[in-house]
Amino acid sequence: MSFFRRFLINRLFTLRLLSNLLGHVVFILSLILNPLCIVFFVLLKLLLILVKRTSVSFASS
Repeated sequence: MSFFRRFLINRLFTLRLLSNLLGHVVFILSLILNPLCIVFFVLLKLLLILVKRTSVSFASS
């Protein structure tokens, strides 16, 4: 019984460690990818503005 309990505690501990590690990895990835997403969003906005302007200039001519 004690062996089983120890095994269960070890399993829970390793799971907790893994989830902690996973959380840190996700956090670091989000820190790295967040600026990239912001830059991508800004570029997309600029592209949309350019497309709107060109369509307006085409419509006026």
